[in-house]
Amino acid sequence: MKLQQRMLWGVAAAGLALAYSYDAGAQGEPRPLSREEIAAMVRDTMPPILKSDLPGLVDNLLSVPLGKPLSETFDPSRAAGRVFGRLPRTFAADCLRKTTPVGDPDQGDCTLSNGEEGGTGAYTRLSYSKNMGSGNIKFLKRGAVQDLDPGKLASVKLGDADADKGAREFLVSFFGLPAAELPDLPAGVRPPVRSLLIGFDKKAGLAPIVIQKTVHLQRSFKLAKPIQVPGTKQMLTHVPGPGMAMVALDDTGVIGAAVQDWQDVRRDPRMSGNSAKTSADLIQEIADDIYEEGGGPIASMKFRIVLGSDWRGSHGLLLPAVQVFVAPVANDPTEDQQQQMARSTTAGMVREYALVRRLEGDIQQRDPFAAN
Repeated sequence: MKLQQRMLWGVAAAGLALAYSYDAGAQGEPRPLSREEIAAMVRDTMPPILKSDLPGLVDNLLSVPLGKPLSETFDPSRAAGRVFGRLPRTFAADCLRKTTPVGDPDQGDCTLSNGEEGGTGAYTRLSYSKNMGSGNIKFLKRGAVQDLDPGKLASVKLGDADADKGAREFLVSFFGLPAAELPDLPAGVRPPVRSLLIGFDKKAGLAPIVIQKTVHLQRSFKLAKPIQVPGTKQMLTHVPGPGMAMVALDDTGVIGAAVQDWQDVRRDPRMSGNSAKTSADLIQEIADDIYEEGGGPIASMKFRIVLGSDWRGSHGLLLPAVQVFVAPVANDPTEDQQQQMARSTTAGMVREYALVRRLEGDIQQRDPFAAN
């Protein structure tokens, strides 16, 4: 088995990941690994800081500055005024219901709209969490349906840098997201912008048209003490936290936006570096979990230090954690490797593991990608 470690530097220095891989072709038929083999792989792959100073890392993660929560910065009335102007708007019937029948905070959204979503006329919608501790806001603006000549369509002129700048300004001024939790990109890093294209049949002789740009931003917290990236002069300055944002723009401006799970997060006064697990326990926990999921085969393993959330119904408590990405197939498998995997699953596995011991009765950690 050929081992290789390589560094992955996250966009906007938002996360640290180390990848461990081996030449699966040298092993013949891919096979599940034993518990001991997986534990050895986890130990060899794990970032050094997770093996050397977990208490210090936990204290560092819990010391990140927190911006004001959306419950204080997002103004539904002001947002509705900017979205709809003088247009009439319809409120969903349950907007005023803030609790469930059993008295728990209602996790649903309040929706305001103008027009018919399935109609051909213009349509505008704004929705937001009834309890803003959940941190969900969505905005959509669509013009009336038109018959257009494909030959007369032109791509948007908006550049990626301007799209990124416009998205950030919108999220801060319109939705109230803390600017400090949308860190600037390091020099030389491309903006997290994607282009939405319309393609045409080759016989039409028309080039693809870019109709909008979408900007995807991960919430990130600034570390009190930057972490040295092993083997480089680079420093990890931010870590990802709960919350994602997406903004769609064209030459007219913002035409849609979504903020998801931008939770009101707080520090747990009971938690500190003294709560940290031992490195040995963390390694064994990860290895046991992978083994119980089938044990492989494993072509690559990556780690990312994050701040998760222990959700409490109206807010979340910061939870220092590590995300582990396990893939059974190499990124660019050879034909032989593809044939060997023909009868096996190629689905990867993502898990999040708390770096601290949880107190009895605490809410169990959730899958970071599970829908709320």
